[in-house]
Formats: sequence, C-alpha cells, structure tokens
Amino acid sequence: MPAEAAYLEECRTLVREQGLTDRFRWLGQVDRDGKRQLFGQVDLFVMPTPVPEAKGIPVIEAMAAGLPVVAPRAGAFPELLGADSPRPAGLLHAAADPVDLARALAELLDDADRLVACSVAAFGRAREQHTADKMAAAHEQLYAEVRLEAN
Repeated sequence: MPAEAAYLEECRTLVREQGLTDRFRWLGQVDRDGKRQLFGQVDLFVMPTPVPEAKGIPVIEAMAAGLPVVAPRAGAFPELLGADSPRPAGLLHAAADPVDLARALAELLDDADRLVACSVAAFGRAREQHTADKMAAAHEQLYAEVRLEAN
C-alpha cells in the first residue's frame, strides 16, 4: 500500500543494518485466511508498539487464535491480557523498551508450561470477553451510561 511505503523502507533499512535480511519477510495487508494461516505458524504474538492503543484488535485476534501475547504495559493491553488475573494471556513489557521486550519474550519462550498456560488463557479470555454479542452489549451499556451523564 502506498501509505506503508515510507514505513516499509524504514523497516528494510533497519533490517539491512542489523544483518537480518534473510530473516525478514514483509507480508503487507493479510486477509482473514492469510491471518489464520500465519497464526497457525507461530508460537506467540508480539505487539511491540510504542503507542498506547485503546482497542488492541490485533491482540484480540491473536488471542482468539489461542496465541499468548507479549505487549506493552500501556493502553488497553494490560486489561486485554488480564495482567492482574491469576491466569494472564501473556506478558507485558515497558513500552518503547527493547531490553524489557527481550526479557518478556525470553521469559515466556523459556518456559513451555507458562507458554501453554498463557495460550489457554488467551483463547479463553477472547471467547469470554470478545464475542460480537458481548462487545455489542458492552457498547450499549457504555452509550446508556453516557446518555445518563448527559441528562
């Protein structure tokens, strides 16, 4: 996509500078089937964004595929992963901190039992909290609360 051209070139430059050209593949915009196929080929989903996202849709999609997640401790991610619950769907790292990101990745990948537990929790959280019906009901409740506050 034209909107991604500058970003893609930055990524390719960084990959070349780091000597990782043989380990980098740009998939571009992936359709639903492509996303399912990709999710089936990985052990975990990483969302290393420095932006504190309000929704985290890619994280919810990964969780619905049963993938544990590593994401920043910002925005919607702590809530999505159930960071304070006894069964979190993954690990958090300090936003924009590559050293802490590496720590979280190593911590999860070095513990197969924890990786599986996070995978099970991710799938469960996605199914419990992010079905179309549950999300629609939550939006309706929010709109009702806003209407009450406005009156």
